[in-house]
Amino acid sequence: MSVSHKKSIYRSEANDLALRLARQYTKNYDVIVLDHAYHGHLTSLIDISPYKFNCPGGEGKKEWVHIASNPDVYRGKYRDVDLSLEELSQLYADDVKQQIDEAEKKGRKIGAFIAESLQSCAGQVIHPPGYFNKAWKYVREAGGLCIADEVQVGFGRVGHHMWAFQLQGINVYVYQCV
Repeated sequence: MSVSHKKSIYRSEANDLALRLARQYTKNYDVIVLDHAYHGHLTSLIDISPYKFNCPGGEGKKEWVHIASNPDVYRGKYRDVDLSLEELSQLYADDVKQQIDEAEKKGRKIGAFIAESLQSCAGQVIHPPGYFNKAWKYVREAGGLCIADEVQVGFGRVGHHMWAFQLQGINVYVYQCV
């Protein structure tokens, strides 16, 4: 087994455990993810990874998965050529709030919002400053837990901080790394 294969297995186990912990704590099953996200190879994680389930051969989105826009200020729904970073962080966070509201209209409750602190499969996306503070406030108010997937970007890979979520100045309930 190659080293990269071992990392893939450990990443999947870490993310699966974080998801299970959030569901156990909140007693809610639904999950918000970012478009283009990838969180691992286990079935439970392919189910929450648009990078996998929205591709050829994928099984499509499950009813309990809610996809928020990828907060990509360069190629995304809202762009930095048109709006300030403050406006961008609010608009993208409001998209998370919209996912919560739509789930609640269907009688569903959010158990977790899992996101890579810097999204790697979508092209090394650096989220606008303040995005996670705003988005995660909405998730917490709805009773969900916020999970930072630090597998790709943790352990000092972003410069001065040990964890990429620290770039946003946030506190998280659960973060995982391998």
